[in-house]
Amino acid sequence: MSKRKFVFIVGLFFALAGCQGAGSQQQLEAIEAQLQELSEKSDTSALEEQLATLSMQVSEAAMQDQVFQVNLANYAIESAGFHAIDESINGEGVIEPEFLGTVNRVRGLLAGTNWPDALQADLVTLQRTLEDLSDTLAADDIDGAGPLAGQAHDQQHDFSAAAALWVADHASGMARDGGMEHDDGHDHNSADGSHEHGDRIPNEGSAAIRIVSLSDGDMFSVGEDIVVEVEVTDFALGENGSHWHGYVNGESFGMVVGGTLSQVLSGLEAGQHEVSAYLANGDHEEFEEGAMVTIMVHEN
Repeated sequence: MSKRKFVFIVGLFFALAGCQGAGSQQQLEAIEAQLQELSEKSDTSALEEQLATLSMQVSEAAMQDQVFQVNLANYAIESAGFHAIDESINGEGVIEPEFLGTVNRVRGLLAGTNWPDALQADLVTLQRTLEDLSDTLAADDIDGAGPLAGQAHDQQHDFSAAAALWVADHASGMARDGGMEHDDGHDHNSADGSHEHGDRIPNEGSAAIRIVSLSDGDMFSVGEDIVVEVEVTDFALGENGSHWHGYVNGESFGMVVGGTLSQVLSGLEAGQHEVSAYLANGDHEEFEEGAMVTIMVHEN
């Protein structure tokens, strides 16, 4: 993506985050006023009950703010263009002048966002790789930048996919029950990486999804990144939590939120693979009619 567009997205992130923070501050100030009023009451049983309610409101406001930050920051990071950086450095042997600025802006986003505990390990790994990549880019060291650009590309993809899963899970939870802990029947963190989609529901009206970047029988090499791009009709992605899910051989490779229409699939072993996509509403319910193609991955 262009430097100007990426800078705009980053600027939008900090501006909107500030607005969201201001809204949360107003909520907290209102809660503090209620606490002051409650402290003057003598009925301790009523006081304890209302304090518990206010405590839940504080937790909900904090979660809303974090979900907002993570979602917007992740969108900016996904849009930064690590795939293009990897392709340019490792495919063409070229370090473009804007690569250093892009990497450093992403480092700033990573450092300035309130990421959840579940993402901390992947966050630290990506931050260290980007720090090293930044040093090699500043030195115009094409040999040193090559392996790091590939690592950054893979790590960013994994990190963004995990962040998208976290946002969709917690945003769905807040829509369902006000942000409290919930069990929506989906195992997003199973050991084998599978995604239990549960019972699918009929498509809403004429809502449909199809995979436009792949066709049955397409051939790829082991280690090659495969772009899964979809086309959606009569379904507003990003509205009220609506999104789509991608699967390989029935196992999830990504929950794609916002208006994003593509996801990079990597790490497939040699053999035949079924790639499928399904629309999902804000309650995380998948529609029955999706799209599927069969591709082949072969050894180099």
